[in-house]
Amino acid sequence: MIPHSLDLNSSKSLYLQLSEILEQKIINREIKVGEKIPTVRDLCRQFNVSLDTANGSIQELKKKGYVVGRRSQGTIVTSLKPVKTVDLKRKNIVCLLVCSGPIRKTKGNPEFEEIINGVEAGIKAGSLHMLYKTINGDGEELVFDDKEKEIAGLVVAGSISARHLKIIRKTGMPFVLIGDVFQEKPVEGVEVVTTDDGSDNYIAVKYLAGLGHRRILYFSNFFGAYPWFPGALEGYKRALSEAGIKYAENLAVEAGAWGVEAAYKAMRRFLDKKIPFTAIAGTTVHSAYSGVMQALKETGVRVPEDVSIVGPSEELGITRITVDSRKKGEVAVEKLIEQATCPEWKPRRVYIKNSIEAGSSTRRINR
Repeated sequence: MIPHSLDLNSSKSLYLQLSEILEQKIINREIKVGEKIPTVRDLCRQFNVSLDTANGSIQELKKKGYVVGRRSQGTIVTSLKPVKTVDLKRKNIVCLLVCSGPIRKTKGNPEFEEIINGVEAGIKAGSLHMLYKTINGDGEELVFDDKEKEIAGLVVAGSISARHLKIIRKTGMPFVLIGDVFQEKPVEGVEVVTTDDGSDNYIAVKYLAGLGHRRILYFSNFFGAYPWFPGALEGYKRALSEAGIKYAENLAVEAGAWGVEAAYKAMRRFLDKKIPFTAIAGTTVHSAYSGVMQALKETGVRVPEDVSIVGPSEELGITRITVDSRKKGEVAVEKLIEQATCPEWKPRRVYIKNSIEAGSSTRRINR
């Protein structure tokens, strides 16, 4: 039994005194990892304190990361050491760190502007302040204008590379990535807010199949050169399967490179084969969409009279996959605050669902 040793004449709150007694018992291994600490009612009886005081002491232990509450099991000791958390009253700045790179466009990109708006909204909702920084990843170190001691953590967006991630980790600050590290498999132990690699094509094909299309072309820059492309192809195949359509290899076109010209040439080669098709999915990258559309126009294929196509989010007026980019920013800030303040935090991938917006580039056909 834990001895009664509260000092009623002390200026320190009773709940803090009680939490320190329990903390010392844990550190000394008198209450071992995996064992339960006394219940609230047991603490009330042993220390002659109120329920509020007993509850407060347990909450303090949870805040420090010594214990967790488990339904039907009680409060269990999970660590012999306190877990560091961030005081958001003292560290009240969130740094939005934008990584520059050759692939993902940020400047002038409406989707990226919405991400920034979402980050700003999340920061405002948390009564915090924002610091905006950019980094190119060429061996540089992050400099925070002498505000390091005020920064709660980093929300990282843009064309994130492995070099960027290495620099970010050196700061020792909590961070959340909006999107995966470019050209890398999903990184373990990192919080990521992203979209499902296969969702765009799955949504597009499901929509096209619902309009009566059976011969749906899949167009992609790559099939497997980068970690997210296999998932994109699988999303296409899964939607076909659910619609009762057999996957046909001759309706899958790989450009093999980035850019409008590569997409144009790949689509022209496909059109020269005279393979029948009525719809196109996969062109959610702007350059791929532009190259495909150029090839269709040159060969007299009309959209949507001859072929329906689902394009990227930034192409207004057409049928397109839309991304709630603002929500990405808001959720990233929420997850950063959770990481910085919750001892029980564990990194995970948070998926923001995409949707389809009907426009002028698709039409219903008779099967």
